[in-house]
Amino acid sequence: MSKAKLVEVLIPRGGKNEDPNVFVAINGKTWLLPRGKTSLVPPEVAAELARAQMAQDRLDEYVAQNARVQ
Repeated sequence: MSKAKLVEVLIPRGGKNEDPNVFVAINGKTWLLPRGKTSLVPPEVAAELARAQMAQDRLDEYVAQNARVQ
């Protein structure tokens, strides 16, 4: 794989109790990306990270809209 096909991604820093890395697996290939740093990855990894973030955003919206005040 040539570097020309790689794209930059930045994984935001996590909280104190979060893993300092993000694990991504696609079709048997794995990547361990450090939080708070830019990494060069294949486009499919960047797309999966974007999909996962979109899913998390939707979950957060749903929880916020359906939270009961106690």
